[in-house]
Amino acid sequence: MKRSHGRSQTNLYAAWQAAKQRCSNPKDPAYKRYGGRGIYVCERWMSFANFIADMGERPPGATLDRIDNNGPYSPENCRWATRKEQSNNREANVRITKDDVTLTARQWSERLGIHINTLLGRFHKGYPIEKVLSTEMFRVLDGLAIGGLANAKRQQARTHCKRGHEYTPENTGQQISAKGTPSRYCKACRRKR
Repeated sequence: MKRSHGRSQTNLYAAWQAAKQRCSNPKDPAYKRYGGRGIYVCERWMSFANFIADMGERPPGATLDRIDNNGPYSPENCRWATRKEQSNNREANVRITKDDVTLTARQWSERLGIHINTLLGRFHKGYPIEKVLSTEMFRVLDGLAIGGLANAKRQQARTHCKRGHEYTPENTGQQISAKGTPSRYCKACRRKR
């Protein structure tokens, strides 16, 4: 009589079964990203006892991770990893190399203190790597048509007010808006009010 290992209700067994299913069962929702791409579970790991012998117990909060995303589930290519470690090992991650150091966008973001959306925005706009990873704030005025800095520059470039009075030192006043933004006005137009 064959004796059961008694572990079929454990997280360790579930991780092993899930890996086998997504690699070998075309009806599994994840099959196309695993078995459909040629990912497989090595022959040795078809036995749960061998899987336990090679991987050991699953640490709390860890998941089964393939080091090489294109490689098999095997002792040489698997580890227990945290969700964060595993998310940095995803195939779809943006990887950025600077000075022979390659990290994911998320890793660069954490290392440099740049918000991930800022970093990815710069990357996808095609900025040079030095600017993508720059911790200095900079503004890009290209393409601004209305509002913001583009509008302020356009207003300052005007030589006459809306009614045609020239902006001369004698005819130009300065004021501060409620938001603290300085602006100029035509003294001749203000006198006519």
